[in-house]
Amino acid sequence: AKGDFDIHTTEKYNDEVGQLHKSFNKMVTDMKSLVHDVYEEKSLKQQAQIKALQMQINPHFLYNTLDTIHWLANLHQETDIAEVSRSLGYLMRFSLREEELVSFEEELDAVEAYMRIQKYRYGDSLKIDIDVEEEVLYENVPRHIMLPLIENGIEHGLSKKQGEKQIRITGRMLKESILIKISDNGIGMNEETVRHILEDPIDRKKGKHMSIGVQNVHKRLKLRFGESFGLRIQSREQEGTCVTIEIPIEEENHEIL
Repeated sequence: AKGDFDIHTTEKYNDEVGQLHKSFNKMVTDMKSLVHDVYEEKSLKQQAQIKALQMQINPHFLYNTLDTIHWLANLHQETDIAEVSRSLGYLMRFSLREEELVSFEEELDAVEAYMRIQKYRYGDSLKIDIDVEEEVLYENVPRHIMLPLIENGIEHGLSKKQGEKQIRITGRMLKESILIKISDNGIGMNEETVRHILEDPIDRKKGKHMSIGVQNVHKRLKLRFGESFGLRIQSREQEGTCVTIEIPIEEENHEIL
């Protein structure tokens, strides 16, 4: 009654009183374990709530900082810095949205913001060609399914390529699905590397971190739409890579988010 769960009674006999003592001891042990579990669960929930609040504070601080940088850059007529800070702020807001589904048009807007930043890194050598049917723009897709693929293509396929670096995005409406293709003219990969990317984000043979982002998109598509969906990657060394995404048209895809 005083909250001391370390107390136990002595079990001297094997009669009804002895059984009562055993039951009492078991009850005390179970209660102690239960109290401990409840305390730990409460503690973890509090830590998660604190972490969530911190995560809300940090992005807003960064948003405000980026807005300040954007304002200062415009004040000093530093248009390049203003453009990069504005694009980065847009990407952060898009990444932290709560909606799981967004329109394909919004997904493309995020890609274009990312490409604006990358163009300051690679200059005119980096090109992007977008060829998407209008109907596809209004379909809903899982958020952030293209950006990790494009980022991976630039970092692992195009950054080491000399000359023009090109990314092409196509989107087509099929009878019951949307077909999206993201291709580049980078250095490409062999079949073994492609298999490692889809099966394991760590390339164990080379000991290199390949792409957790690509693996994440692959798993998300399978979890949402089924094992028959996911990424299909075709690539040849020194010829480039093409990643195909097929998304079934669901009734909820037509809901207004």
